[in-house]
Amino acid sequence: MVNQVFRAQRALPGIRRLKGSRLALAAGLVLICAGTAQGQTYEDGFEAYRHGDYEAASVMLEPEAKAGDREAQAVLGYLLLKGWGTETDYARALELLTEASEKGHYVAMNNLATMYDRGLGVAEDNAEAARLLRIAADAGEPVAMANLGGMLFKGDGVAQDRPEAVRLIRMAAEHGEAYAYYLLALFHYRGEALPLNYKKAFEFATLAAEKVEPPAYHLLGLMYYGGQGVEADLVEARTLFRKAAKWGNKQAPLAIGRMYQAGEGGAVDLPRALLWYHVGLDAGDTHLQPFIDQLRRSLEPSAVALVDAELDRCRRIGLLGCGNELPEAD
Repeated sequence: MVNQVFRAQRALPGIRRLKGSRLALAAGLVLICAGTAQGQTYEDGFEAYRHGDYEAASVMLEPEAKAGDREAQAVLGYLLLKGWGTETDYARALELLTEASEKGHYVAMNNLATMYDRGLGVAEDNAEAARLLRIAADAGEPVAMANLGGMLFKGDGVAQDRPEAVRLIRMAAEHGEAYAYYLLALFHYRGEALPLNYKKAFEFATLAAEKVEPPAYHLLGLMYYGGQGVEADLVEARTLFRKAAKWGNKQAPLAIGRMYQAGEGGAVDLPRALLWYHVGLDAGDTHLQPFIDQLRRSLEPSAVALVDAELDRCRRIGLLGCGNELPEAD
């Protein structure tokens, strides 16, 4: 799949998606001030985006997007695609990202490719996703290089070409692209396309994690857990798995739950194990149901009630502080 861009999100078990979110567009954006009806400026909309005030950003950028400004269209299209600060609207996101892409906005083109790759608001079309990525990659957009490399590695929408995939991903890494670092780490970790080398895998995964590439947290967690390329550290492994889970990694909750259940990296904590198994189930990992059933049968009803209450809180507030309200294990 493809990772979106406007930075802050991506993932890939086996090279799945393009790129996360990325307004690494912040550096390199040419901002032209334009007054809005509220007396706020065009530039204010981008500042709001950079500071995470997505609701304000979507309001302030709307007039310029309607007027045809490609930067505003690209950012607002991304916000609508993610549902940040506004309701998710794939149809409008598709419209805005298409318009921005037609005006030569290659970050928007990458995100448009994401929509085709995943079938969001449009029929799934891997070939069209690859075509858009090729244009953006040829224009020098690093995230598109990494994403196209991922598709070439798997043969999604294009003929499989692993040497070309590695070439593109290395080029993206030379530009500091976090997703490219992650892919190189994954290749070295698995010994696919590149020689098996845990030390290099650890180095690249660390670079990716430093740039907040979510799947890199999970990979680093595995390496700390198994002592691959780094000295084993179960406490650090659990911390990294939790970071990965916070960003929506579907494999991390299973790892966290198993570590709590086995007392790895800390005391045995069955209520927390149950909590994280539920988090994983919510994320779509149906394989966790047997673990959940087993623990719900073995725990006292009062403990299960506490877990259910905390799970409800986590669903409302997100995963950053998930588990904080549960009593510590003895």
